[in-house]
Amino acid sequence: MSTRPASERTTAAPVKRATASERGCCCTTSEMKAKQANKIREIGLTLIRLGFPSLDMQAQVLGLPRSTTWTILKASHKSSGLSASTIVRILSNPGLPVELKLKLLDYVREKEAGLYGDSPTKLRRFTARMSDARLMIDAIGDLKMCVRRNRI
Repeated sequence: MSTRPASERTTAAPVKRATASERGCCCTTSEMKAKQANKIREIGLTLIRLGFPSLDMQAQVLGLPRSTTWTILKASHKSSGLSASTIVRILSNPGLPVELKLKLLDYVREKEAGLYGDSPTKLRRFTARMSDARLMIDAIGDLKMCVRRNRI
C-alpha cells in the first residue's frame, strides 16, 4: 500500500497501440495478410501457367511433399506465410523454373520489407535466415557454374 496521499498518486496512462497509419503502413494487418495470401496464390497460378496443373507435378517442381504443397497453394498456411526454410527448399530445387524463382524472390523482398504485417522481431529472424540461405544458394550456384566451366 502506498503511503502517499491519494492526491499525489499517479496512475499509469493506458498504453495506446499505434494505428497502421501511425506506423507508416498504408493497410491494416488483415489487408497485409490478404496481400500475402494473394502473392502465394500467384505462385500457384504461375505453376499452372507453366504447365504443372496437378498437385503431384507441382510438388515435384517445388521439391516439397504433396501435403506441404497443398497447404501452400491453397493459402491455408499459418498467417505468418511461407517460412524461410520452405523457401530455401524450393529455391534449392534444381528443376525450379526461372519465372517461379523470380516470384519467390519477389515474395521474399516484400516480406523482408514488412509489407505483410510481421513484427520487427519476426522480420529480423526471417531476414537472417534468408541471408544465410542466400549464401548457401549462391554457393550451390557457384559450384554448378564451376562444374559446367570445367566439365567435371
